[in-house]
Amino acid sequence: MLWPVDRLNLVVYSAQCALSLVFWDRLQLPWAWIAFDAFAIVATVAVARSGTGATFRRAAVTRVASMSIMVPILFTQVGFLVEAMAPTDLAADMAGFDRLLFGGVDPLEALEGIGHPVLSELMQWAYVLYIPLIPGMLLLLVWRASPAVTVRSMWSIQSILYLSYVGYYLFPTSGPNIHSNLGPPGPCDLSPLPLYTFQSELPGVWIKSELQRLAFAAEITKWDCMPSAHVGVAIACALYAFRLGRRWGLAFLPLCASVVFSTVYLRYHYVVDVIAGAALAWFCLAPWERLHRRFAPLSFDRP
Repeated sequence: MLWPVDRLNLVVYSAQCALSLVFWDRLQLPWAWIAFDAFAIVATVAVARSGTGATFRRAAVTRVASMSIMVPILFTQVGFLVEAMAPTDLAADMAGFDRLLFGGVDPLEALEGIGHPVLSELMQWAYVLYIPLIPGMLLLLVWRASPAVTVRSMWSIQSILYLSYVGYYLFPTSGPNIHSNLGPPGPCDLSPLPLYTFQSELPGVWIKSELQRLAFAAEITKWDCMPSAHVGVAIACALYAFRLGRRWGLAFLPLCASVVFSTVYLRYHYVVDVIAGAALAWFCLAPWERLHRRFAPLSFDRP
């Protein structure tokens, strides 16, 4: 049985395949990406069919495992496709919006005033822990929440990711960590713009620099700021945790809040990206989630 999130995946993979065909001449390894999209479509249907007759929990865990493998590869494909579209970097525009919002003061430069090695270390870990946060929250919901809440959470969280990818196509924007007097934290094809004057790279106390370089290297696309998926997903995970109960919400709140703060403190995102990510979370948890109720099988909503 195809769940609404399965249908969403089929639409996304089909759209990615179509874009790969359109930009075949400019896309690196187009045949490989088309093969991946075809495999992802077949795998989505196979996962749905394997859940027929299985317990709900087993079917849900299988989907979470599939998502954990497919979505990172899809994110990488988006990066190659954005690059193939020869984007115009909107970094200067986003930095300008930030200064406009704060009366001419740049918020990222202002945050350097509270910089501390311990804070920088903790924020770098929070930024990286965003990756296991998604499957971790979904598995917690599979274990603790009702089937109705679980299937809606999968729909909403994956929608946040997919709609953020749409944002990368529409608003290709590289991060503030590239455009400063300090230069990019690793090898990069982009030429830094003179947008910021920072005093330091916010050193940590343990392996903050190593994690920073690893995150930068793993981020194939450099035009992935607008909107911030980190912020949208972190807000969604915090709200779903509170739906499980006050205790769970308070347990997840520090991590989710740290993920949001780390995006600007560590200069990965502009404040306007954070606002857009929060708006995306609201959209996917309110009107978009209500749309899910129209397509979800009625059995999910029964006790």
